[in-house]
Amino acid sequence: MQKGSCWNIWDLHVHTPHSALNNQYGDPSTEKTWKNYVTRLEQASLQYGVVAIGVTDYFTIEGYTRLLSYQRKGRLRNILLIPNIEFRIDKVIYREKDATNPKRLNLHVLLSPLISPDEIREHFLDDLDFVHEQEPFQAANTRKLKRSNLTAFGVTLQNQHEKFRGRDPFEIGCLNAVVSAEMIKQRLDIRFRGNYLLVLAEESLPLLDWDSQHHGIRKQLLQMSHAIFSSNDKTRAFCLGFNHPSPSEFIKEFKSLKPCLWGSDAHAYDERFLYPDENRFCWIKGDVTWEGLKQTLFEPSERVAIQETCPEATKSIFTLKGLTLPDTMIRNSLRIAPSNLSLNPNLVAIIGGRGAGKTALLDLIASCFPEGHKLPTIETSFIHRLYVEEPPPGEEPSQPISITLDLASGDIFTKHVGSDDTCFDTADIVYLTQNHFDEYSANPDKLNDHIIDLVFEHFTEEKRKLVSLKEALQANDRQLEEYNLQIEHLSDVVTQRKSQELDQLKVLQGSKADIEQRIAEIETTQGKQADEAKTLSEELDCLLSKDRAIASARNLLNQIKATIDTFLGQYSMSATLVNAGLTRVNETLEEGHIQLLPTELEELVIVQNTIDRDLDELSTETTKVEENLLKTRERIDELDGLDKLLAEHRQTLSDIQIQIEDTNERITETANNERRLSSLVDSCIRTFANAMSLTVELRAFLQSTIEKFRAGSPRALENILFDAVIDLKDYPAYLQNLALQLDNRVYSEADLEKILKPIVEKIVNNLNRSAAAEDFLADSLALYSSLKSLKTKKSVTVSDYGNAIFRRFFRVGIALEYNGKRMVDLSMGERAIILLKVLLALGDNPLLIDQPEEHLDNRFVFDDLAPAFREAKKKRQILIATHNANLVVNTDAEQVIIADNNAGVLSYTLGSLEDLDIRDAIKTILEGGDEAFRKREQRYGYIF
Repeated sequence: MQKGSCWNIWDLHVHTPHSALNNQYGDPSTEKTWKNYVTRLEQASLQYGVVAIGVTDYFTIEGYTRLLSYQRKGRLRNILLIPNIEFRIDKVIYREKDATNPKRLNLHVLLSPLISPDEIREHFLDDLDFVHEQEPFQAANTRKLKRSNLTAFGVTLQNQHEKFRGRDPFEIGCLNAVVSAEMIKQRLDIRFRGNYLLVLAEESLPLLDWDSQHHGIRKQLLQMSHAIFSSNDKTRAFCLGFNHPSPSEFIKEFKSLKPCLWGSDAHAYDERFLYPDENRFCWIKGDVTWEGLKQTLFEPSERVAIQETCPEATKSIFTLKGLTLPDTMIRNSLRIAPSNLSLNPNLVAIIGGRGAGKTALLDLIASCFPEGHKLPTIETSFIHRLYVEEPPPGEEPSQPISITLDLASGDIFTKHVGSDDTCFDTADIVYLTQNHFDEYSANPDKLNDHIIDLVFEHFTEEKRKLVSLKEALQANDRQLEEYNLQIEHLSDVVTQRKSQELDQLKVLQGSKADIEQRIAEIETTQGKQADEAKTLSEELDCLLSKDRAIASARNLLNQIKATIDTFLGQYSMSATLVNAGLTRVNETLEEGHIQLLPTELEELVIVQNTIDRDLDELSTETTKVEENLLKTRERIDELDGLDKLLAEHRQTLSDIQIQIEDTNERITETANNERRLSSLVDSCIRTFANAMSLTVELRAFLQSTIEKFRAGSPRALENILFDAVIDLKDYPAYLQNLALQLDNRVYSEADLEKILKPIVEKIVNNLNRSAAAEDFLADSLALYSSLKSLKTKKSVTVSDYGNAIFRRFFRVGIALEYNGKRMVDLSMGERAIILLKVLLALGDNPLLIDQPEEHLDNRFVFDDLAPAFREAKKKRQILIATHNANLVVNTDAEQVIIADNNAGVLSYTLGSLEDLDIRDAIKTILEGGDEAFRKREQRYGYIF
């Protein structure tokens, strides 16, 4: 199955027995040598996983031609053979600064395997000249670059130089022949443009000193080369433009970015044969084709790596490896053809015409996860249209669709979409449906809040603290409302009772004086005869006082008993939960032990028992007092004459005294309430000041989290500026609400704004500079002081006005800019790009995106969104259905799925950008496909 562009090991520099220089494989003229060579190639490629070999010889493709003949006979299966012709060019360098120890530079030409060997010889090698001899006053004696001519050149040199004798003339010819690099390029451009690569060997290149007369030579060689044979990290960084101010500056100087390729440079079986030194394998991501190799030019930093292990980034174990859809007749007019799709772990682009089944494929995948539960409610979804809407006239209800997902974890999940609600609930994906972008792009405030939620959704610890800070602010607001309710209640109590209770006290004191005067007169008349009445009255007073004391004590004991009972019930439940958590902690500790909470509070149980005993005792005492009161009242009733009148006056005096005591207690309570009222107002001021402090803390925390978020995905979030700010968007509503509480015959909203302006400006200034708590306290007091005495409407309660005064009109938000423009000034398309970039930067679980391009400006897609996709796919799998060519081509999608609807039959075809059939389909289906490919090539400095 076609899985798109995947990493494989390519060895692009393997010599054959036909390599004249340093051949250690054996005699190239014998069949035994070649059979052994082919067998060893097969064994080594299988052992190391090599899928492509650059068949290398000096000045010739004889070795390549020989291997092709074996491949046609069934040998070297599943190995891509690429002709690699190694030239010694006419540039001499010196290993020593005194111009000794000269050495030629090597230039490799890799050609497309689609070009026949005969065509390579006839239209390239046979067109190249090398200098055979020079004569004075005549043009150079040149010959064509053929084996026979190289052999003749070797013979000539052997005849003239004794030390060359005794060796193969062809070897001597190859050792000394040189070809012009310019001629090589010229001949290739005439016939093979786009089907060859010039690869400059770095081995001796550093000997060309940048600061010497070699500068121009070295630069021109780099400029003309497509790639460099090098495994050096520093060279790679240089060739990718990392050492320049920008890659575009490197391209300006050296005409293109250069991938660094590598190979074993094997000349023998016992040394580096398909196994480069230091395990420096050349990994290339692409189809195992010539076009796959060319992708290294367009993505030189992402498509090739030189290292021991596969460069594929580790992604979520729930990455989708593949899916299977059986042949399914959904309706009379709609069918899904059987599909077995192997999915790439990076970026998968789904393309096709309108109604081709792009959304259908994404919806079917999403329906297998919890995220898919939303699909029946989305009118544009494939699931809604099939299983929620009524079928078209004449159609039967849609039949279920079976889908099987294969995940990287090894899990296989099957679901019958449309007939069951099960899902793979071990993990989830993120699915951005078509309406997702419209929902947030149209509302800047909603998008702002959504981005904050998204950021914190992926920072667990920070989210916990964010929730804690928000809850603290909400609790602060609720506390203010509670204080204002208490202030209202106490205000009513104080206002009503204060004068009423003082007036009542005066009346009671007058009544007391009257009764006392009457008693005195009777006692004067009665003399000692009044002693019994006095004694009984005093006894009655004593009993009544005792009864009141017992009743008060019983009431207080019952209150505290209820409090303890409630607390013990809550404590028992909480202690059980806390101990379970502490037990888990103890299991993780190597040393020490966290002590568990007692499940029962013995001292409180003792207190409970004491209260119960006291209540029993007080109940008994109450009975005794009530019995004595009855007896005393009976004895008083037996009195007659002035004694009885005296006893009645004394009872009246006792009642008045009790009322006076109660009234004094209420007066004292009112005075306490006045002090408490003042304290509550002070609490309101302090609580509002605390809201300011919490807001500053929240802003600082949000800013630090944003910076952490940006640091994790700098490229994906490029051109987006985030800042946590304290804004006053709620202030107009605050002002309006406050004005509604006031008597508008006295104060207009403009008057109120004038009163508040200097105070609010100071509050905002202190919030922005993160002032100290005492500054916020002063601001809060100033706000209250300026508003407390303003006349309100009669219908406005104390708590309503208090809530209006202490309503929070400042909050923390995100000041978000894109390309220097504020959120409110952005188009819907620009907001959609921001949302996409943020979503791409967050998380590592698979991301499904359905056609986000409706509002997208193509310029922003190419400049900003495509790089964000390229960055995001390094850490997560992305499946995107799109009509936008740039979202397929310039995101460097590793896999392309072509959706097709042929007479109601949905089918899917897989491929990659380097697949020429897929490339043609992209150009046909997607508007601007040609331009997208052109931009992709130009991005790295190439035009084919």
